[in-house]
Amino acid sequence: MVADRDRSAHGFLLTVVGLLGAPAPELRDYGAAKSVVTPLDGRVVEILRGRRIEIFVDLHLAGFPPTVLVVFAPEGLYERAKLLEDASPSTFSKTGDAAFDRQFVVLGEGASAVATQLAAALGALVDASSLRPSINPLRLEPGKAPEFRLHLRTLPTCDGADPRQVEGAVRQAIALAHSVERAWSTDV
Repeated sequence: MVADRDRSAHGFLLTVVGLLGAPAPELRDYGAAKSVVTPLDGRVVEILRGRRIEIFVDLHLAGFPPTVLVVFAPEGLYERAKLLEDASPSTFSKTGDAAFDRQFVVLGEGASAVATQLAAALGALVDASSLRPSINPLRLEPGKAPEFRLHLRTLPTCDGADPRQVEGAVRQAIALAHSVERAWSTDV
């Protein structure tokens, strides 16, 4: 039964990769969660199927501070309150864009500069808020430039998920990654 479920999860993800027209992916197993990793449109994309579908898209953000997170955390949610619990004026910044500030939190040393520099991408992030996007550091290794990922937590119930819906979310994630990168490279 477990093996059937594992094949089913990877089968679902392979269907999505086929719809995207991406090369054969690397299959990953995280216990109950399964994922596929494939290059697509000049970047690495990982699609994970566990309790929900999650999409990770590599971002190329030269000079983005590795201590800063841009987190989808709408007003009124516990997650937002928890994030802001220990934040100080030097580690939390509002952007001045009311729609963005109601749905996202920019945290970490240098948050104010990042909030200002990402101004051109705020609308794209707000437009994609149904996908709950966040910008997170991926790897922080001494002596190497930090790597970042756009993380989308979408489709909370994967049991009835439609592969075409996931394909659309991946395409939206890639477009959003391009918008964030353009805004960052223009404003830096």
